[in-house]
Amino acid sequence: MRRAGSVTLRRGESTPSEPGNLLDPANQSLADALRVMLRLLQAGMVVLGVLYVLSGLQSVKEGEKGIRLLFGKVSARDLDPGFHWSAPYPLGELSKVNRGYQEFQVDKEFWVYVPEGTVDASPDKLAPTQSLKPDQGGSGSVLTADGNVAHTRWRVAFHRDDVSKFAENVLPQDEGKVVRAAVKRGVVQACARVTIDELLKQSTEQETSVLVNAKRVAQDMLDRMNSGLVIDSLALDQAIPPLAVRGDFAKAQSAVSQAAKAYDEAVAEGNQRLNRTAGDVAKHLVEQINAYELSTTKQDKAAMEATLAAIDEVLAGKAVAIAGQERHVSGEVTTVLNDARRYRSEVMSSRKGDLARFNAKVAQFNANPLVMVHQEWSDAMRTFMSRDSVQLMLMPAGIHTISLGINSDPGIMREMDKARKLRERNEAERLRQLELRRDEFKTDTGLQTLPG
Repeated sequence: MRRAGSVTLRRGESTPSEPGNLLDPANQSLADALRVMLRLLQAGMVVLGVLYVLSGLQSVKEGEKGIRLLFGKVSARDLDPGFHWSAPYPLGELSKVNRGYQEFQVDKEFWVYVPEGTVDASPDKLAPTQSLKPDQGGSGSVLTADGNVAHTRWRVAFHRDDVSKFAENVLPQDEGKVVRAAVKRGVVQACARVTIDELLKQSTEQETSVLVNAKRVAQDMLDRMNSGLVIDSLALDQAIPPLAVRGDFAKAQSAVSQAAKAYDEAVAEGNQRLNRTAGDVAKHLVEQINAYELSTTKQDKAAMEATLAAIDEVLAGKAVAIAGQERHVSGEVTTVLNDARRYRSEVMSSRKGDLARFNAKVAQFNANPLVMVHQEWSDAMRTFMSRDSVQLMLMPAGIHTISLGINSDPGIMREMDKARKLRERNEAERLRQLELRRDEFKTDTGLQTLPG
């Protein structure tokens, strides 16, 4: 198939001897083609320029902060999530920093040595080691204020708070190393300020001095570096003494725990006894008794008399203001006081009766002495003969002389011994109850009487 020519050659006025006239149409066609290619090239460059400019439009995701750079300098900081434009590379850059929380554990630097391949790495299953050098297969440890050695494991959570400082001063691949070094420094300094007993009592559920000090030291170090990193939490997972002496520490802690339990039980029992003894005014009476003993030690008679009078008034039923309410003595104190008052009344009544009988006998003796003496003698003999230890034997009339083989009746002796033991036991029990009742009101203040 033949293609139609795009150029028509015609003979004009020019002569065939002029070849330039024949090439003008070809040059014109070439120029047109070049002009079209130039327009296409310009359009392509414009498109590439627009695409280059649009390449600077990037998105910052949730949990990230953006930093706009222009010729290597920061032109905008802390860009919020969304689309942002920056000068395209190499003129500028939009750097995005993730602010999400990160966690890691410091579980080898200060912990016991765990051999490779150990199935159960709990401290109870590990064999004690004498070496404390980590580079020689030993254990990592911390030194406490009292010179003891302890093993600890920690858990750290942090995030990138100031993304500008982080981007300027910290390499992302070195971020974990920086935080770990700061935490190790804080742990060493914080543990060196407490004793081993205080360290072993630390709890991950409460803010204690070791945790606060370790976190503060680590955060100060990060702030001095302008790292832009913030430690959110620093928790002590576990703290144990060296494995070789762990059993001894457990015994000591058990003894301390038992002592604290015994102390709490003693305090509770003391409060119960005080309430049972004097009711709501028990503490007030204890304070007054302590004041009386202190004044006794100082030989302050005026204070002694005033305090004793105040105690007597309370025991007599005077109201005491406690927490804005009037309280009266109650409990066993009232029982003891009532028994004492009743006993006093009984003694007074008995002594008055004895005095009345004595006066009557004196009057009877003055009126008729022989009858009085005979009556008293008969009463005394009757009382004497009624005793268990007296044996009465009757002799037939007319016998003036009789020989007796005096031998105690075994049955009577047994009864007499039984009665004697019963009286001694009752008397001992009465004295014991009396002593116990007296001891209930004694207070050991630890004060010593000094010579005046």
